[in-house]
Amino acid sequence: MDLGGLLYILDAKLGRTQCRKDADENLTSCSSTEVAGLAKKFLCHFEVLSTFWRDEKYLLQSNCKPLSRQE
Repeated sequence: MDLGGLLYILDAKLGRTQCRKDADENLTSCSSTEVAGLAKKFLCHFEVLSTFWRDEKYLLQSNCKPLSRQE
């Protein structure tokens, strides 16, 4: 099925930080959690199709893999 629209491709490093979601903090200054068991970081790939004329978004692909300590 060809819906047309805009295809967004996102590659992101994800991990837990010290900042709270509901806090009015500058998120660029949040440091990573170093607590054992919570310090896992992931490299994730997402592909999202946006059909703006229908106001719908489709997650076409998502996958994450753990990052090694050096990355």
